Amino acid sequence: MLIFYPGFNPTTDQGMFDKPVGAIVNTVNCKGTGKTSRGVAGQVFSRFDGAHKAYMKMCQDGKFFPGAIQMVELNPKTGAQQEGTGFFVFNVATKDDWRNPSDLAWVEAILKKLPIAIERSGVTSIAIPPLGCGEGGLNWEQQVGPLAAKYLSPLEEKGIAMHIFARDPDPAFKYTRSVPPSQNRNGMPVFYPRPEQSAAPVFSDEIWFAGIGARPQTERNPKGSPPQVVAKMERMGELLAKEGWGLRSGAAAGADSAFEEGFLRVIGAKRAIYLPHEGFNGRRSDGVSTFGPRMDDIGKEAEKIALGLHPKGEELSGFARGAMTRNAYQLLGYELNAPSQIVICYTHGGGEVGGTGQSLRLARERKIPVLNLGDSRCKTKSAEQLVEVAKQMVTGLTLDQALKTLPMEQRTQATR
Repeated sequence: MLIFYPGFNPTTDQGMFDKPVGAIVNTVNCKGTGKTSRGVAGQVFSRFDGAHKAYMKMCQDGKFFPGAIQMVELNPKTGAQQEGTGFFVFNVATKDDWRNPSDLAWVEAILKKLPIAIERSGVTSIAIPPLGCGEGGLNWEQQVGPLAAKYLSPLEEKGIAMHIFARDPDPAFKYTRSVPPSQNRNGMPVFYPRPEQSAAPVFSDEIWFAGIGARPQTERNPKGSPPQVVAKMERMGELLAKEGWGLRSGAAAGADSAFEEGFLRVIGAKRAIYLPHEGFNGRRSDGVSTFGPRMDDIGKEAEKIALGLHPKGEELSGFARGAMTRNAYQLLGYELNAPSQIVICYTHGGGEVGGTGQSLRLARERKIPVLNLGDSRCKTKSAEQLVEVAKQMVTGLTLDQALKTLPMEQRTQATR
């Protein structure tokens, strides 16, 4: 349910803290702020020291960027950072510098990611202030509110209660209700107990696929992903997102971006985008849907896997080394312990060529099925047909066997 609390003053009103919630959204900038700052951030940080420390570290490390979400799990009684409590503060960057206004694009990026963050945290309720409004300068009723309703209302079907401290942008919505401003003033923390089911790994029963492939076809890159294949990948991404599948990809132009574009059309679709380095194609890690290189033991293991499979592994350096290492996460997950159930990709002629060839060698070694749109057997198939083939392949069928599950007329096309 979307519950609106009109008349909220982010500087003085404390009602965000007396509602039974499992998470609180905290609006911040990317340069750092103290516990006594004005507005929501000062109220949150004065109560939850762990959220402030985690936020300041990201700012000091230069890893917090506009539009990002930082999930911090806390002990709601002590305010200290603690895993396993089921209570979270989501620090969301609605500003770059506190002196400057918010940008609507940053706020929309946050609203797109919030459903993913909520699902990953396992919370069933959340308190949300008017993002980017007030000191941020954005207009709630005309700009932010309609976007909030658009991106958050689908969570109602999943039983998520959203306490939004702003006026209902469209009172005609039958699924909303509002309460008096007097209920915004108390500020005594009340929290839902952690649901039993949320202790399990989020998405543990879901299907994740690696959506990767060649960069766009150009005069200089004639063996890249052709425009018609890119369009097909976008459509496949959208269809698989609606099926509840999760996408693992790498933010590169061409195939990677095509799959992600399809997923962005579906609210709440699960994405894990791995970067070869921070800032790649203008992307930054946010710890929610985008992840940068790891510098720990797992990162070293990912690099070892990558270099061991590449024909000239020890000679790789810089971007090439980072890109090959990134491929290991796309195939095996960020912890290297949850393999993708299938690789869907494009390479010229369906071969193990180019940068994608590295991932295909790893898939072959780990016995992960591959659906390559460059394969002659796939060229005449529509996005809808290929999605059905992929669904069959994750059950253990080979490409030929999966193609035989299509209607006869479509099967005949596959052998031409």
